[in-house]
Amino acid sequence: MAENYISQGTYSDIQVLGSNSVQNVVVVQATATPSGVYFELAIPTISYNAGGEEAFVEPTAEGVNYLANHANVSGVVYTEDLDNNGLIQSYMLATITIPTPAGRTGPFTQQLQVPIGYLGTDADIRNAVVDPMIQTVVDRLTATASN
Repeated sequence: MAENYISQGTYSDIQVLGSNSVQNVVVVQATATPSGVYFELAIPTISYNAGGEEAFVEPTAEGVNYLANHANVSGVVYTEDLDNNGLIQSYMLATITIPTPAGRTGPFTQQLQVPIGYLGTDADIRNAVVDPMIQTVVDRLTATASN
């Protein structure tokens, strides 16, 4: 049974992988618990039919919760955007916030797109990739706030 998400339903779709490559997918709509953040995850139909959604959605929900509970993240929403190849990619859009320094007018925030695939990996790998992404934004905000 899923510990970190509530399934909100599924639908079938086609995922474009490149100029001459597509695959059938089942898109799982889910809400991560306890954060309450909605997300969608495309699972290749052949994999979904072989083992269902939980093996894919559970670690992704855990990653969404990790992101939502990060000390410098003040909000997270699911979104889609075009990647560098012009293909639709699923992201979690995290609002990164630092405390407003004394004497400055804030808030100091910036949005960070985290590919949803980064969140569904092994926790050590996820943390090694996502934490530096967040820290880069925090460092940029800190530099701006100190000027």
